[in-house]
Amino acid sequence: IEKRIDTIERDNLQENLHQYRHSVVCFASELRKGEAKTRFEFESILSFINLYEKGIETLGIHNGLFEEEVYYIKEEYRKLKGE
Repeated sequence: IEKRIDTIERDNLQENLHQYRHSVVCFASELRKGEAKTRFEFESILSFINLYEKGIETLGIHNGLFEEEVYYIKEEYRKLKGE
């Protein structure tokens, strides 16, 4: 039973990570298209980024594309805060 619970938890985490990754990639794409984002939207996506990073650490995986998107989002957020 314990092994099955571990498998279910891992599958659930992977599904959550997929959703977080999708949200982050879409957010970055919208930014690149010039769509304005509020400070609240940035803070929400940064929260997803945190959850994603903790999850991939737990699973021991790496995603280079995601890291590029995160860098871009954080740079745009810094610009917003500087205004």
